[in-house]
Amino acid sequence: MREVRRPAVANIFYPGDKINLKVMVNEFLAQVDERFIQEIGQKVGLPFALVSPHAGYVYSGQVAAYGYKLIENTNWDVVVLLGPSHYVHFEGVALSSAVSFQTPLGEIEVDSGYNAALIEEDPHLFSYLSVAHEREHCLETQLPFLQDVIEGEFRIVPMLLGVLSQSTISDIAQIVVNLYRRRNERVLFVISTDLSHYHTAKEAEEMDRRLIRHLLRMDTEALFKDAMSGVIEACGIFPLLVMCEMGKKLGRTQVKELCYRHSGEVSKDMRQVVGYLSAVVW
Repeated sequence: MREVRRPAVANIFYPGDKINLKVMVNEFLAQVDERFIQEIGQKVGLPFALVSPHAGYVYSGQVAAYGYKLIENTNWDVVVLLGPSHYVHFEGVALSSAVSFQTPLGEIEVDSGYNAALIEEDPHLFSYLSVAHEREHCLETQLPFLQDVIEGEFRIVPMLLGVLSQSTISDIAQIVVNLYRRRNERVLFVISTDLSHYHTAKEAEEMDRRLIRHLLRMDTEALFKDAMSGVIEACGIFPLLVMCEMGKKLGRTQVKELCYRHSGEVSKDMRQVVGYLSAVVW
């Protein structure tokens, strides 16, 4: 039976109909500072990875649009999405056995060969756990943007990361890097994460700026230490750490902040905000 992963948060995080969703995404992209993105694009070329938020589009869509504007009208064979599991607890990496992920803009094929290769490398770290993907919003919210900006068809590898130790972070990064080197394809990594949750705007900005400083230096030790102690917050801290380790192994260590905002700038409630970051790695 053909397993299609249906949208879990259409009509909740973003419009559930094709026309309104496309209008919303295009409006976000149109409001991006195009000159700024062009200048970054000349430095970056084709990026190695994007860091992108995953809240409701009303709150984080404009921030996400900065990263996706950078890859507008580009071609990719595979987009590997790494995000945190918000609803199902596990260790390691949960892959999806679905053949495709559906959004109001259509279906995107899952690269089953990529999944199989990851499991073959380490079946303890990588395994199918489709139940973790059923309700999860962190990867789904990236898909309409990808569908809008990428030219032509592309496949996806949806990866949800559970609780990881420092050693498993390194092991996962090495396995993905090995596969990346073996496959002669255009691969983009998208790291889905929000930053601090439910602090005052001032506190959030202090915490998030600290995280961003560590990220710009790809300082995985500081990121891990501060996240474990609660000095910084990011629901996708493990995806971020895996991406940083991969970048260091591949010599992709340049990071640029594209946009940082928090939910209070939309809601006007500065008492409890969530931080959002768009960044590029090359």
